[in-house]
Amino acid sequence: MLLLVAGNITTTNLLGNALRCLTAHPEAMERLEVADTPTTSAIEEVLRYRSPVQALARIVTEPVELGDHEIAAGDAVVMWLGSANRDTRVFDHPDTFDIERAPNPHFGFGRGTHYCLGAPLARMEARIGLRALFDRVTDVQRARHSIPSGARSSTASSLSPSSSARVPTARSTERNTAARTEPTSLSTDG
Repeated sequence: MLLLVAGNITTTNLLGNALRCLTAHPEAMERLEVADTPTTSAIEEVLRYRSPVQALARIVTEPVELGDHEIAAGDAVVMWLGSANRDTRVFDHPDTFDIERAPNPHFGFGRGTHYCLGAPLARMEARIGLRALFDRVTDVQRARHSIPSGARSSTASSLSPSSSARVPTARSTERNTAARTEPTSLSTDG
């Protein structure tokens, strides 16, 4: 049950964040569209650049000194994974989205004892989801208009509070032979 619930939110955010990153960086999307499968390094970079979970709260179990600060047992702390993934001491050009970044020791799924149990499942679902998208549609880009706020889905909401994705045409494949004549939009404006 844990994998079903936790994996759903993480994967939804990962896929939404992947589309947000790729539509903002069309050269990266173009390289992935022509590949047989999205590269592992591209998914890892999405996990670093826009982690599906940005922060984790924990209760300190024993006193610890962190930098110049003493943290007492019982204190609540928040670890900002998104901030750790932009650490200039770890990543060259951390504010740059680079699908070929290596090494990429991100905290997208946490680390150590609290590492995400569903991480392998989320990575696999992201590879499958992105490949299915690239097999079925062309010219994926952010739309310039919005849909009514009542029509928003959780996937559309994960793209961004002020952007959307536009899927104007379908690829003709054995699995999907119908071509769309009208653009389909997922908007988060409203």
